Amino acid sequence: MIRVAGSWKRPRRAAVAVAMAMAMGASPALLSCTRAEGECGPGGTCPEGRSCHPTYNLCYVPDAPVVSWASPQVDETLTGATAVVSGIIDSGGQYTAEISIGRPDLWQPLSVSSAGQFSTAIALPLSNGEPQPLRVRTTRTTPSGASVAVSSIYRAVDNVPPSLSFSERAPRPTPTTVRLVASEPMSSTAPAPGAVPLGGSEPAVQGVWNADRTEVRYEGLAHDATYQVQVPAGGLPDRAGNPTAAAFTVTFTTEPVAPAPDATIPVGGLDLTDLEASSDGEGAVSVVLASAQGIVVWGELDARTGLFRALSQATGNGLLGFQTISAPMPDQRWGDGTSKRAGGVMLSRVAGGAQVQSVIYQDVYPGAARGTFASVNPGGLSYLPGPGNCAEPPGPTTLELDAAGGQIVLRHGGQPPTPAALPAAPSWTLFHSAAAGEWVSLAGGTLSRVPRICTCGAQPACALGAAQAVGSGVAAGSRISAASTPADDRAYAYDTATGRALTCMRGCGGGACTNVGSESGSLASELSVAGANQGSLVLQAERSGTSVVLFLRDLQQGCGSGPSPAQELGRLTSGSSIRRFRPVMFGRRPGLLYLSTAGGPGVLRTFIP
Repeated sequence: MIRVAGSWKRPRRAAVAVAMAMAMGASPALLSCTRAEGECGPGGTCPEGRSCHPTYNLCYVPDAPVVSWASPQVDETLTGATAVVSGIIDSGGQYTAEISIGRPDLWQPLSVSSAGQFSTAIALPLSNGEPQPLRVRTTRTTPSGASVAVSSIYRAVDNVPPSLSFSERAPRPTPTTVRLVASEPMSSTAPAPGAVPLGGSEPAVQGVWNADRTEVRYEGLAHDATYQVQVPAGGLPDRAGNPTAAAFTVTFTTEPVAPAPDATIPVGGLDLTDLEASSDGEGAVSVVLASAQGIVVWGELDARTGLFRALSQATGNGLLGFQTISAPMPDQRWGDGTSKRAGGVMLSRVAGGAQVQSVIYQDVYPGAARGTFASVNPGGLSYLPGPGNCAEPPGPTTLELDAAGGQIVLRHGGQPPTPAALPAAPSWTLFHSAAAGEWVSLAGGTLSRVPRICTCGAQPACALGAAQAVGSGVAAGSRISAASTPADDRAYAYDTATGRALTCMRGCGGGACTNVGSESGSLASELSVAGANQGSLVLQAERSGTSVVLFLRDLQQGCGSGPSPAQELGRLTSGSSIRRFRPVMFGRRPGLLYLSTAGGPGVLRTFIP
């Protein structure tokens, strides 16, 4: 027997040789009397790679220690922070042992019994089901140095809780089919959470797992409806039994119904002559129309049906211009479940020989019934929806002309008005978010933007920034078109003496933008822009010969000295019969609203490439 690390072991090669010699009648004494080749030298020394048998004084080549693993078993997945590892080390020499799991190897001492048995708890590395190396390293000391042997197995370790994510970028409008995505396959017993409608009468939509249980799919969601999916902490386990560590909640609003492409939208049999349109961040479309009959109609494309719904109308004799605003009200809904959207129309007309500005908007704030309209007339200059934030409560924000002093004042809800430092009465109102908007004014040929930014804890909470020049040489009475992106970029279209121009600006979130250039077109270009509701993209529409072309432009890719519009989305080839056109987002689909005189009086039509 050989003593190994405080215990006795039987040498597998030398002992067998001696036993065989004794069985054949040979005497061990002969080995000590005559020094045969392979016998230990003075002091028990042996040639390189051999060990001296302490009893028989023979040099032999010991076998490397052999590890037999008892646990963990094959196909066993280790979970939790620690695991018990056990087995037997069979060795023919003295050694020390260490153990490690994972990468890199972090060795720790391993205690082995006199019979070669070991059992120890070892800390597991963080792993999401990947096979991890489990190793035992033995080291023997020889006269020539250390001899090291490593025995390895691989076992899966899964001790990372699963996480959940949403397939779409909320709060942008989502399709009516969405998914809840798991970071790894989930347990076959994990229930699929449902999507619960908020503020409406729709039933909850039950989710359905896919084949490998990595996604929960929700199909058949209602248009223009807000849903919420909630999973409590620990609510869903993965296949290894690890539960979700944190609670998960997502609230999203589905896209409105897009009208049919190339559809004619009847508006009371009117001969439509002029058009302005805007689409909000959820893709709902607000429209104002002028007619040869002197009637101005303001309305919207119904988010649930895609059909035009008139909101208000007025006579438009002496009409000079108008703008419509549509803006989503975050997490606010009418009693029928449809989204609350702040909408308004700013009219400029001649009355009594003077130019009069009028503001009409739908009151969507607490306590207001659907279809309740407010008017700031005369003296109404502009309107911004105020959905409410940490800086101020919900309520309309209007610009008005103080009849007594002739000064432009700013009023929020029922609060007293305050003076507003604007270069002139606004030609355009831009709603960017609940905390940011701006007014675009034209004075002396200079187009300027004045931002309004609300900041929590600031005094005053919502303040007007300094006027910033957008373009010069702008024609008097120019028809303005402006677009904003979620990435805080801006695009402005306006008239000059040589035609329509486009100015692009970036990084407007802090108040001042960086002007990245302008482009000029011909007098026939009739260029206009609209927000594309994602990234740094805007829609751009312009007339080209007898066609109207719809582009998708990325403002981060340049303007002026930069490239041409990045992508042509579609071309409307009946341009000779088109009186007016505007780009809009129909839900998630870009397109055009246009007035066509083909075959009769002007009618409102859709173009969706």
